[in-house]
Amino acid sequence: MILTGSALHVFTDGLVLGAAFLTDPLVAWGMTFAILAHEVPREAGDFALLLTAKWERKKALIWNATSRLACVFGAIAGYLALSAARDWIPFVLSIAAANIIYIALSGILPWLRHEQETFAWQGGFMVAGAAMVPFGMRFLH
Repeated sequence: MILTGSALHVFTDGLVLGAAFLTDPLVAWGMTFAILAHEVPREAGDFALLLTAKWERKKALIWNATSRLACVFGAIAGYLALSAARDWIPFVLSIAAANIIYIALSGILPWLRHEQETFAWQGGFMVAGAAMVPFGMRFLH
């Protein structure tokens, strides 16, 4: 279940990257690094879950890596599909941004309320990220 869910998750990350590379390489590489920063700890957690489920290290590593190939397939699919429908790119990227903001507000922000020492600077980074959206939107036009 963890591998299937994660494969679907990274497939959608790939779709967004495909759209981003059609928009602007600078935006795309920025999104690539943001997705990597998000995925590396997540992958480590998935790997730990597989080990907890008594999978051998090699098997867990191979299956975890294999399920992450869905990101490459998503990027290719997104690039090919949206290169023929460029008018959809702003909508795809807007939905992706809204999804990330939703996850931050519904999942991370409530947790941060209980983190007294780190709430200010982490909340500040979230506000700074939201403030950067208008600057990124100029690439979509």
